[in-house]
Amino acid sequence: MRQQREEISNLRNQVRALTLENESIGRAVHLENESSGQTPTDSNLIYEACEALKGEVEALEREVLVLNERSMVYRNGLITLSIGFTVVTGVFMGILKW
Repeated sequence: MRQQREEISNLRNQVRALTLENESIGRAVHLENESSGQTPTDSNLIYEACEALKGEVEALEREVLVLNERSMVYRNGLITLSIGFTVVTGVFMGILKW
């Protein structure tokens, strides 16, 4: 569970970093295009790089969602097993006292 939480935390940090990087690249491209008359091909290359980063961010966000769901499933299973163990232990204790 802790390892999964750490992994989710790391992935969230990666998503944030990539999002910030993507935004800063977009701003830099916009400012650079305004200040210097770049050719459309340079602008297209930068745009494609931004789109690739967006795809990577989306993939990481999906992975975070999957890990969150998996963590919830494991947590629910652990709670169910704990309750079952407690009930069975209580029944055995009741039988022994009877």
